[in-house]
Amino acid sequence: MDINMIIKSITLDSNNRIIVNFQEHLIEYLKGDEVKSTLKNSTQNLLGDDFVLFEMSSKSSRITVKEGSEQASIEKIKAEILRNLELAMQFMNSQNM
Repeated sequence: MDINMIIKSITLDSNNRIIVNFQEHLIEYLKGDEVKSTLKNSTQNLLGDDFVLFEMSSKSSRITVKEGSEQASIEKIKAEILRNLELAMQFMNSQNM
């Protein structure tokens, strides 16, 4: 599984906020309020006490976490995206049988 199917990049901005840039083919899907809410709730649950704030634009999300937890949070986010990609692929494969 390749995280680049969904994510262009995950970086830190000058304020140490995590910036997740999504692939172009997902932008229309990400406009929905329900999707934004689901992403926020999932991120908050994933990061737990390190989570501070989730903001969403049309092409990216900005995640503020507690100082010092930025790199660990990035790794958690990447691992969760990969896990969900694998689950989606397993589901799609089971539907094709």
